[in-house]
Amino acid sequence: MSCTQAKACGYHQNGITTQSHWGGGKKGVSPMPECHLEKNKVRCTCTYEPCDRKGRCCECIAYHWKMKELPGCLFSAGGERSYDRSIRRFIAENK
Repeated sequence: MSCTQAKACGYHQNGITTQSHWGGGKKGVSPMPECHLEKNKVRCTCTYEPCDRKGRCCECIAYHWKMKELPGCLFSAGGERSYDRSIRRFIAENK
């Protein structure tokens, strides 16, 4: 199932990318041709159990970026468990 078919990320309409997942990029070019939902769920390190975005990476990134955050999978295990998804925390963790 493609990201467009699943409408998982909310950025596609009729097979056309209406905006980039990251806020830039070329209109009309889908950066993610296929969503591997089940594989992504297995690899997802998010411990926030009520999260309905698990495995939907493009949706997760878009959600966190809108909040000026990064997704938990970019942090260490301890950083992820803190639920502090701030860019400041990410930089401090990766110095």
